[in-house]
Amino acid sequence: MSRMTGSDFRLKRSPSGVVGEFLRRLKPASFERWKKYNENASVLDDQFNENKEKIFNEKLNVLLEELAAAQNGTHEELRAQFNQLEQQCLCELEKIKAIENLKTDCVNIRYEHERRAAQEGLENRNEAELDGDILAIRKV
Repeated sequence: MSRMTGSDFRLKRSPSGVVGEFLRRLKPASFERWKKYNENASVLDDQFNENKEKIFNEKLNVLLEELAAAQNGTHEELRAQFNQLEQQCLCELEKIKAIENLKTDCVNIRYEHERRAAQEGLENRNEAELDGDILAIRKV
């Protein structure tokens, strides 16, 4: 067995020495394995990209169908939310109508009260005038 000197050691450990030694020791069968590995990796990459595009297109088609349904007014979830909003709107309109009726009733009651008060005041005034006229006639 030969003994390695320091300079031999440095040459074998230097980048070109290591690569050269590695390439020299490799057998041609190893290159075939690398080539096969790279081909398999390339096939897997292609399959992955195809599947990725397929999934993307499927999801895109689902979203486009939902968009078309929303634009046509046939989207189930949006239709349900719209119906709920319509019901809330009808309830609010009923409340507004009830408040309007109450306010109208209050105004009518005030009007009737003031009309009666004015009529009573007029009747009292007329009675007072009639009493005054009757007293004036008696004095004469």
